[in-house]
Amino acid sequence: MPNYFFGLRYFSLGFLSILLMISPLAASQGSEEVVLSGHIMDQTDLAIGGAQIIVVSSPSDLIRAVRSGLEGRFEISGLPPGSYEIRVLAQGFAEYVEVIELGNASTRSLEIRLEIPTFSETVTVTSSRREQALGDLAASVRVLDSQDIRNSPAVTLDDALRQVPSFSLFRRTSSLAAHPTSQGVSLRGIGPSGVSRTLVLLDDFPFNDPFGGWVYWSRVPMSSIDRIEIVEGPSSNVYGNFAMGGVIHVLTRPPEKRTLRAEARFGNREIAKLDFSASDVWGPVGLSLDGSVFHTDGYKIVAPDQRGQVDIEANTEHENFNLKLEYNPSSNFGLFVKGSYFDEDRSNGTPLQQNDTQWRFLGGGLRFRTPDDSEWKVSLFSHFQNFGSTFSAVAADRNSERLALTQEVPTFGYGGQAQWSKPVSSSHFLSAGLDWRWIDGESQEIVFIRTPPIPVRFRDVGGRQRMVGFFLQDSITVAPEFQVLLSARFDHWRNYDAERRELAVFSGQRTTLQLPEKDNNLVTGRIGLLHHLNERVSLWGAVASGFRAPTLNELYRQFRVGSVTTLNNPDLGPERLIGFEGGLNVALTDKVFWRVTGFWNRIKDPVSNVTLTVEPDSITRRRQNLGQTRVWGIQGEVQYRPTVNWTFNSSYLFNDATVRNFLANTAIEGNRLAQVPRNRFTLGASYDNPRAVNVTVQGRYVGEQFDDDLNRLPLEDYFVVDATVSRRMGEGVEVFVAVENLFDKDYPVRTNPDSIGTPLLIQGGVRFQLQGR
Repeated sequence: MPNYFFGLRYFSLGFLSILLMISPLAASQGSEEVVLSGHIMDQTDLAIGGAQIIVVSSPSDLIRAVRSGLEGRFEISGLPPGSYEIRVLAQGFAEYVEVIELGNASTRSLEIRLEIPTFSETVTVTSSRREQALGDLAASVRVLDSQDIRNSPAVTLDDALRQVPSFSLFRRTSSLAAHPTSQGVSLRGIGPSGVSRTLVLLDDFPFNDPFGGWVYWSRVPMSSIDRIEIVEGPSSNVYGNFAMGGVIHVLTRPPEKRTLRAEARFGNREIAKLDFSASDVWGPVGLSLDGSVFHTDGYKIVAPDQRGQVDIEANTEHENFNLKLEYNPSSNFGLFVKGSYFDEDRSNGTPLQQNDTQWRFLGGGLRFRTPDDSEWKVSLFSHFQNFGSTFSAVAADRNSERLALTQEVPTFGYGGQAQWSKPVSSSHFLSAGLDWRWIDGESQEIVFIRTPPIPVRFRDVGGRQRMVGFFLQDSITVAPEFQVLLSARFDHWRNYDAERRELAVFSGQRTTLQLPEKDNNLVTGRIGLLHHLNERVSLWGAVASGFRAPTLNELYRQFRVGSVTTLNNPDLGPERLIGFEGGLNVALTDKVFWRVTGFWNRIKDPVSNVTLTVEPDSITRRRQNLGQTRVWGIQGEVQYRPTVNWTFNSSYLFNDATVRNFLANTAIEGNRLAQVPRNRFTLGASYDNPRAVNVTVQGRYVGEQFDDDLNRLPLEDYFVVDATVSRRMGEGVEVFVAVENLFDKDYPVRTNPDSIGTPLLIQGGVRFQLQGR
């Protein structure tokens, strides 16, 4: 662990030194004509740091973008005289727009006060793949800003997202202790399993694991996140595969002028984490580097009354670095390139059960606007990953174990997307897009018997997957109070070059089996209607369809967890969904917002882990397409903000997910889907006063659910409380204390053996920010 921090310290200092040396050189070039400066404040005259100030001159197409410093001040030099539009964007505040004239004077100073936004003024880009206010969307969308994330005590991104009741992983376990393959994300209980039915994006690039669909939540440093946009409903109409149940889009901070941020935290269970970011901007060029290193000794995941000598702490450590270069010479043109490095090592609760992951990513893109006011975006990416895992057979008394299986899963892939959009008129907006992806992966397995372990079988199984899709979307404002969204998408996917190669060690027999090639064409779409009854009330509804193609993991990889072995199935077909949703948004006053959403989804041929045999010491399951499931429910949210400092919120989700039809095993018809509780809610209160103290308290309730398709293994409900307290200690310095599971509640997350969730975690730390001019 010390080696991580030792290396990162010199890496960070070296990078910052380069920025500080280059900045004066870049600033010395060119002659200054007018210096525009200003002070960004809220309605109580409190400075707003980190606000983005964008200055655009339409005639010359000159654009400048900076961030306000810790005292809310900014400065832009080298502006020629003329007319400029100023836009100020800050998390938690309404957008500010002003047009000013710069004359021949050498300086111009502004004082800008931002206001708290209403719900409808919050801007999102994910739902329709273009910038729109939430109040203009016929969709259920949640936005968590950087302040929401800072106020959360969560160490990992998935735990921060649990403040949204519709969000859940396959199991209740945090990614602090969960095996990566169980970290698939589900929204509203759409097909919960280790494979996500929700597309996760990082700055518009796919973030789900390409082989298995799960998510490495540690791959993005928490302190680099600008906001998270969550679309709670079918989104295959514009995003295709994986978006059958929704989209989670993580957007990171853009480069800022001469800025260094860091957060160091330490806590019980040997938690040690350092997040950092450094960036600078030289005219149209921006460069940023961010990363994190983390270690924890973890905790014993097996329930105390079932532990044996083999049960040890499930620990983890990782390191993650991201580098991004941007070039934005005008509002009509920009390009970027980014690269990422991620390395993670885990112990999964016993000495022989471990896994590790290495991930490399390279991507880039450009945007440009043509004279007919069309906007084009093009991006390309590639990735390489190697995932390794070991599985053991544990004795019934849990006092001994033997190595049962090792796996190495190398995966390589690339992809890209192109998107066009154009405002046909002030009330008519068209967009179209094309995306494609190619993945090559296999599971290299060795089967062992006895102690010490003797290899008895070598098995390689895998293949290739190719996906391509095209969408067309039309947004029409029929009247100022009535909007229509129409979209359709065509997708083609193909699995090919798949085979299983095995070597039986004792007999020397080699076998090669060509697995079936599969392909399919699918059409999805969405029709959405939004009606503003008045300036405070809006009503919306939508009907949509979606799909998900089986992953290489489901088709070709088997695995074992405890006494449960789950077999692969190369004959799996795609899942299909058709759904309805609608909602009512009401701003009762400027301080109270309320919304309610109802949804109904029918999923045909969902992939599920179906129990085949149950023995006293083993359970065998196999991935199969069920006949049909139904997921319906209602969710509500209330937010009350009586003053600038105080915020109260509550969210509730009722979720009924059942098997409706399965001819292969009619006994499970009518059963609830495994891992989907019917009731979830959150309660929260926060007091934010940078002059004194910031306090956030949140409670989360998760109802009873089942751990199996037969509904014989219940997991009881639970309620936990989290809290965070922070205080500024001077310019750019903040100390904090964060507590997860405040009352150290033991709650179940798995059976066979019984396992428990995250215990009491107490962390303290410091955040600091340095910003030059």
